[in-house]
Amino acid sequence: MNKNGRRTLKRGILTLTGLTAAGMMDMPEPARLTDPDQWFSKEQTLAHPDHDLLVTHIRAMNPKIEPGEDERLARIILKESAMLRVPATARIDGQPVDPVLFVTAVIETESSFDRKAVSSADARGYMQVMPATLLWIRDRSQMAVDPADIHETEVNLMLGVHYLSFLFDEFQDPALVALAYNAGPGNLRRGFYDPRYWMKVQRFYRTLKKKKAS
Repeated sequence: MNKNGRRTLKRGILTLTGLTAAGMMDMPEPARLTDPDQWFSKEQTLAHPDHDLLVTHIRAMNPKIEPGEDERLARIILKESAMLRVPATARIDGQPVDPVLFVTAVIETESSFDRKAVSSADARGYMQVMPATLLWIRDRSQMAVDPADIHETEVNLMLGVHYLSFLFDEFQDPALVALAYNAGPGNLRRGFYDPRYWMKVQRFYRTLKKKKAS
């Protein structure tokens, strides 16, 4: 830590892309997964001020996205990001973290909004969830999730956003959370991570922030 008590990012080594299961034994027990009754209704998401921004951005970044999937993805981002546990002290560029933009930036970094994306490490879907991560969350939450549904938009984002919440609980800082999401919390603690991953998430976040302000 530096003299102000904040965690200092140090340069690490390149790690596997995608949400990894590495270091999970040291992770806190997961909270209960999203209660669908707490989600926004379809009407609420359509009326959300960020809805049109997300649909337009998703379509622009992935012109080949399936018809209607841009709308669906935008709605699920709005629903799930509302459940993201971000500490009140968390900041990006000196401003409170916008959960919608943060989740969207992570998705863009992980998969470029490709629902069918599969990495060389077998990370899958929009948020590049590892099958081992799905099982880890499912077993500890006693949730009924079929591993075959890992590419389903609702399932993939639910798992990815909840994992981000677990990481915010431990690391507090969005840069550390992003690095842990990519490299695994255990690798981050040992200094094995790729700092360029956070730079990419931050760049996408800033782009979305500018679009939102315009």
